[in-house]
Amino acid sequence: MRTARLVATTIAALSLLAACGSEQGTDAADTSVAASVAPSTADTAAPESSADAPTTAAPNPDKPTVDLPATLPTELVVTDLVEGTGPAAKAGDVVLVNYVGVRSVDGTEFDNSYDRGEPFSVTLGAGMVIQGWDEGLVGIKQGGRRQLDIPADLAYGDTPQGDVIQPGDALTFVVDAVAVVSLPDASQAPTVTVTGGPNVDQVATVDLVVGEGAEIASGQQVYIHLLAFRADSGEQLDSTW
Repeated sequence: MRTARLVATTIAALSLLAACGSEQGTDAADTSVAASVAPSTADTAAPESSADAPTTAAPNPDKPTVDLPATLPTELVVTDLVEGTGPAAKAGDVVLVNYVGVRSVDGTEFDNSYDRGEPFSVTLGAGMVIQGWDEGLVGIKQGGRRQLDIPADLAYGDTPQGDVIQPGDALTFVVDAVAVVSLPDASQAPTVTVTGGPNVDQVATVDLVVGEGAEIASGQQVYIHLLAFRADSGEQLDSTW
């Protein structure tokens, strides 16, 4: 009996993301950052505070300094420090970010992604982060830097988080948008026909379209669309569009 072989035809890389220094993904369930920007519920895991995190040998030159607001925010305040380019993020889009988070009252840092060397991906409007992020990151563009001054009711309310975030704390974040990945449009799916054939014993790749920008390297992360087919029958199995 001939063994069916799956051929995954990668059609378009949506966005080359920053190298993360490891093979780990950035799903909220798999990273410590999920705790620090997760929805404001009583059973939310506590954030990883800067006191618990390992210290680096030298300051990270890419890590921004957070300027505290003159007065504690009573509503969400969004300030674009760098505009960025490309499409503006909207609800449903995936935004890959680096960030620093501090208490607005005294600047005590409770989390940042720069020292970990791994950005964090969030689907806007999906409830995977605090409301201040879901609302405050709408409109950010790739390469943009945005400050979010978030009142307690859009953060964790009266629920303390770890050793740093206290009940009623307003929070301030500086967020860098590494990439904005828009929702797929089914009408843009390419037409590809695969003719069934015998199995092969080596991987073969063919560039149907040559993209632009930096080439993907081992250890980096990339968002893609793909069509997948059975090699023996040519039957389409999956489409991310």
